[in-house]
Amino acid sequence: MNRALLAYNILIHAAVALGGPILLPPVLARRKWRSPLGDRLGLSVPPRVQRPEPALWLHALSVGEVLSAVPLAAALRRRWPRRQIVFSATTLTGWRIARERLTGFVDGMFFFPYDLPAVVHARLRQVRPAAVVLVETDLWPNFLARAATLRIPVVLANARMSRESFVGYRRFRALTRPMFGSLAAVAAQTEGDAGRLHALGVAAERLVVAGNLKFDQADPRDPVALAAMFRRRLQAAENVPILVAGSTHHGAEEEALAAGFHRWRERFPDLLAVVAPRDPLRAPEVARLFRRRGIACRLWSRLDGSARDEPVVVVDRMGILGSLYAVSTVAYVGGSLAGCGGHNPLEPAAMAKPVLYGADMSDFAQVADALEQAGGAVRVPDAMALGRQGGRLLGDPEAARRMGRAARRVFRSHRGAVERTLTVVAGVLGETGDCRPKTGDGS
Repeated sequence: MNRALLAYNILIHAAVALGGPILLPPVLARRKWRSPLGDRLGLSVPPRVQRPEPALWLHALSVGEVLSAVPLAAALRRRWPRRQIVFSATTLTGWRIARERLTGFVDGMFFFPYDLPAVVHARLRQVRPAAVVLVETDLWPNFLARAATLRIPVVLANARMSRESFVGYRRFRALTRPMFGSLAAVAAQTEGDAGRLHALGVAAERLVVAGNLKFDQADPRDPVALAAMFRRRLQAAENVPILVAGSTHHGAEEEALAAGFHRWRERFPDLLAVVAPRDPLRAPEVARLFRRRGIACRLWSRLDGSARDEPVVVVDRMGILGSLYAVSTVAYVGGSLAGCGGHNPLEPAAMAKPVLYGADMSDFAQVADALEQAGGAVRVPDAMALGRQGGRLLGDPEAARRMGRAARRVFRSHRGAVERTLTVVAGVLGETGDCRPKTGDGS
């Protein structure tokens, strides 16, 4: 164990010893924090299905990473039907999405362990994977060091490394350089990501630019039928314009949407908005925000087929946003006026919808650049610009349709990352390709 890792472990054990008695009661009191506790401490028994070949462990941090992992999980199952495939997530919302989207592709699910040496060692010995595939992020020093000690190759798939994250990792290079150096292979999203990962310690021969898994999300089979179904649920006639605002965040972003909707309704009195907050549990709070501005709201769960007078519907259900974009005339992708890096603009693009988002799309920079260059999306730097661009598209349906078709072409033309990532995984398993696992002590 190198000195930096030793210092890291001293600090986290001290934090557990000092903070545990204070933090444990509120953790036990809230189901959101209590539910994953057994898994995260390695106290539960991981699911096991008898298959003739060793397991693959696929991991994703939260909702965005889980959605990226869906096409990869399906492809892993097709490629290695005789292997057990297990999946872990870190957050409760990510785990819930995984339960909805990954059933049938994986043999079991659990929460990712806390990065304590004894805990990660126990979980790795319990699962005994042939390889671990981490999707996008969630790198932990003890987990990677212990996997290397146990000669378990770890692949980082759909890897991205923003300039801000790069600076942060470089600041603690004594700890992070061995961590990145222990990775058996990395499938980076872009050349820029690959360059920064190499500078952090990933050997050049272990790096492949594979593209973005999000482009390989399932191609919607029948957006027209989906749109018709949702219009019936919303009691909205075919000619009623609909704004779908997805993955919105508390504060200035939702305030901007409420203000913009108020102005748009003056020009388009039939306009309907469907607002899906990033956390569906916040739906009542979002509804109150619109009501304070004099705009009547109804929760999605209260739609019962009866006549609906409210011009805003707030989604309080998880897992339907991607399909909901099918009904939109204009789509807004949240997290982008809130300084949170933005959320997935490919979901509305796949439905051939014009896409608006705010200034910060740093978590989807490659996707956003491609959409903007093709004319399929517009970046709005502030609330006033959102009001102008939203009004322009609502007032010019043909321009909105052209923009939607351009967005759809981008979605269709950038696929293929899943197959390139499968080649990387096959390589570390010793089957095909050039990537070979690195073993050692992780230091």
